[in-house]
Amino acid sequence: MANIAVLKSWDLFLRKVREYFYQRNFVEVPTPFLVSSPGVETYIDPLAVADTDYFLPTSPEFHLKKALASGLENIFEIKACFRKDLEGPYHRQEFTMLEFYRSAADLEDLKNDVMALCETKECKSLSMQTLFQDYLDFDLRPNTSREDLAALCRNKNIVARKDDSWSDLFQRLWLDGIEDNLPSETLIFVDKFPPKLAALADFDEEGWANRMEVYWRGIELANAYQELRDPIEQAARFAETNQERLALGKQAMPIDQDFLNSLNYLKPCAGIAMGLERLYMAKNNIKDIHQVRAFESVVFR
Repeated sequence: MANIAVLKSWDLFLRKVREYFYQRNFVEVPTPFLVSSPGVETYIDPLAVADTDYFLPTSPEFHLKKALASGLENIFEIKACFRKDLEGPYHRQEFTMLEFYRSAADLEDLKNDVMALCETKECKSLSMQTLFQDYLDFDLRPNTSREDLAALCRNKNIVARKDDSWSDLFQRLWLDGIEDNLPSETLIFVDKFPPKLAALADFDEEGWANRMEVYWRGIELANAYQELRDPIEQAARFAETNQERLALGKQAMPIDQDFLNSLNYLKPCAGIAMGLERLYMAKNNIKDIHQVRAFESVVFR
C-alpha cells in the first residue's frame, strides 16, 4: 500500500518548488521520455529500452538547451530521470530531477535560487583549489597532471593504480579526502573545477571550469554550469568521454547532433540540475532516499 503521509508531504513540496518558478515567470518545458542520446558522461550509465535505439533520460539537459536556443529565456522542468546506479541511501535508479536555466545569468545567480529553495541564507562558496589546499595541503592548478594526482594519492595513502585516469585519481582524492569532511549544516557551493571536469561548462579567464556543485547536510544536491556554447569544443569533449567509456569496457553513447547544432544559437546562460528527493531529504533530515517515495521502483542489474 502507498504511504499516504509521504504522498501528501511530497505533493506539497513539489507544489512549493513549482510555485517558486511560476512566481518568477519561468516557463515549464516538458521534454521526451525516450531519447536517442541520454548524455555523454564517463560515469553516468543510462537504461536502454529493449529492442529499440532509445534510452530513458538521465537528464533533460539536451532538450532544455534546445528550447533555450529556440528563443525561450528562463525555463525549468521537474522530471523523472533514470540512471543505472547502484541503489543506496542517496541513490535510486529512478529519481526526480529539477533542472532550470537562466538566460544572461551566471553561477552567482543560481546560488540565489538554491538558497531560496533550501530556505537558508547560511552558505559558503569554496573553490576546488581552496578545498585541495585546506584538506590535502596541495596546490591544485588548471594544468595539474595525472602524475601530480598519483603522487598526491600515494602521499595520502589513497589507492592509485597504473591504469587509473586523471578523473579516477581526482575522484578518489575528492571522495576520500574532502567530500565527507565538508561542513554539514552549512550550504556549500563548490566552484572553479579543473578543466578536465568541465563537462558542459565554459572556462573562466584563469582556465578553471565554470562548474559548481552544491552540498547541504551531508548530501550532494546539485550540479551547475555556466553553459558552454561552442559546438566544436563540445563535440571534442563528447568524443573524449566516449573514448574513456570504451576504455572502461562501456558502450559509447550516441551523440545528439541537433543539440550540438543548437549551441550555435544558444545565448549566454547558466543552468543547474538538482535531485529533488535529495533536497527533500536535506530539508526534513531524512537519511535514506527510499523513505521519500511512496512506491518502490524496479531495480535493473
